[in-house]
Amino acid sequence: TTPDEKSNPYPTWSTLLVTNWVKPRRWIEVEVKLGPSRVDLGAHNLLSMRSKLSDQVNAHCGALVVVVADSPTYVRPDGAIVTSVAALGP
Repeated sequence: TTPDEKSNPYPTWSTLLVTNWVKPRRWIEVEVKLGPSRVDLGAHNLLSMRSKLSDQVNAHCGALVVVVADSPTYVRPDGAIVTSVAALGP
């Protein structure tokens, strides 16, 4: 569980990031998992969280991303992007 579970209506490790440098009002949802064996759970959590948001908010979603320690970057059939932490930058 998250440290702030009482104040968070969606107690997962997901983080919503505002990415105004990409396009105004666009956002992405990111979940970090320790390994590839947890990718399915991470994608499930992202899709579950997104289903609870309004259509107006979802219209501005840029991506659902699962970040793991070591993985090739690919797009799952459900639309979630899987990538490694190393692919995010130097």
